[in-house]
Amino acid sequence: MTVAAALALVLAGCTFVSSGPTSATHSAGRAPRTDAVLEQASRELPCPVQDLRVVLETRRRYANETAFRFVIEGCGQRLGYVEECDLVGEPTPPGWRQVDGSLACRDVLVTRLDLREPNRRASSPAASTRAPTTTEERAFAALRASGRRVLFLDRCTANPSRGCVPRAWSDADAVLLRLDAPHTRGGSELLDGVEIDWASPGIDGRLVLRVSDEQMTLRSGHDNPHENRLYWVAPSTPEQHAAVRALVAKPGSIRDVRCETEGDRRDCRFAGRVEKTAFGDDHVPVVRANARTLVANLNRALPRGVEPLTNPASEDVAPRPLVSPMAEEIADWLHVADAP
Repeated sequence: MTVAAALALVLAGCTFVSSGPTSATHSAGRAPRTDAVLEQASRELPCPVQDLRVVLETRRRYANETAFRFVIEGCGQRLGYVEECDLVGEPTPPGWRQVDGSLACRDVLVTRLDLREPNRRASSPAASTRAPTTTEERAFAALRASGRRVLFLDRCTANPSRGCVPRAWSDADAVLLRLDAPHTRGGSELLDGVEIDWASPGIDGRLVLRVSDEQMTLRSGHDNPHENRLYWVAPSTPEQHAAVRALVAKPGSIRDVRCETEGDRRDCRFAGRVEKTAFGDDHVPVVRANARTLVANLNRALPRGVEPLTNPASEDVAPRPLVSPMAEEIADWLHVADAP
């Protein structure tokens, strides 16, 4: 090695940036560094280069160090590459690529993992091999990897554009909205239906009873970081839904329920609640008692011929986390669930 070459290597040091831009996918020459490792991975799998992605790239500190640099996924495989760079002289040896003057680099495959599970549900090739690319996809990948039982809303029978809570909701660690489920106000819209809520100091938030064509649900909502929960689910009918909707449109028709029109919404509050717990106490019995009182008031107001609404029994109120599909909320829930 000449003195000039050695000096150039020292000067490169921690400011080595001559490898140029990188790209998560093959860039057809715009990012030669990642194009090279993607092309090598394409040969070693084998797998079409357009189906491969760089899912992780570490930064280099020194020009001539050997470092773990790239993780590539595609065709159901994950490959890990070490990048070795050195002054190799001229001509450049086979398998090396010239980077800057006589400095050259090569990629060495050091890890290979088959990501395909034997019992994975069949899906399109693109869906089964494409690595997570968005923040939301990465959050859901972390959720799947956590091993927790998480149920997503099913499509309702009567109205497939809406979501219905799965029957096994109380056996799950959490219930999540679908990414494509209609929801507004930060994911609080769980189902289409009539909503009546009330303040609950015991949870530092509000409780919401909703009646729809297919389900009644009892959940909490918060204007703070506290966790939203799903407390209770029961079947309902289109006739019950229509009857409750007609009742809330008529002032004074439901005992202790006051409704106001705001724009195209009808906001209803239950004023007959009792609250005997402070925040942090066991609030579930109070939640159940208030819900039972509200449902009883609704049933007294229902017209003849409409089947009474189901009232929650003690054993049926089983709070479970209700998480929206927002990536930060999934991450927060995983963090809380992992806490000792």
